[in-house]
Amino acid sequence: MKLKMKPRTFLILAMIIVVITLIAINWKAIQAWLQKTSGSTPATGTTGTTTTGPVLTGGTTTTSGSTTNTNQPLNLNKVLQRGVTGSEVTRLQQILNSVNDSLHRISTNLVVDANFGTKTEAMLQAYAGTKQITLNQAANLYHQATGLYIYF
Repeated sequence: MKLKMKPRTFLILAMIIVVITLIAINWKAIQAWLQKTSGSTPATGTTGTTTTGPVLTGGTTTTSGSTTNTNQPLNLNKVLQRGVTGSEVTRLQQILNSVNDSLHRISTNLVVDANFGTKTEAMLQAYAGTKQITLNQAANLYHQATGLYIYF
């Protein structure tokens, strides 16, 4: 059976195949570049720690002149709401500031202090229409606002 195809359709299909092939060949390089440009680090294995859901290493944060080591795994499914503190809240505040930089609904960014207070709640309410969120949901909010992805 001979399949007839218009030259333009054939050209488009050929270009799609070439692009998919190039992505497959360079996938590791693409992932490394995306992680480098997004500022996130890939999850690393931890020993002796039980968590639910995917994890991301928190890193080190500096607040008010003191350095706090937050190399605890982040729980991406933990519900964040007013009163919660910790490295998950720090990452949420960074994400909300990035969303605010893109959409400019609020005149000032949050102070990244790892405390989910009234200002974090107000910014979350302005962008997500909710008073609680998980980091996975925040990453989706970030994607909707910026068109970019966060890789945990």
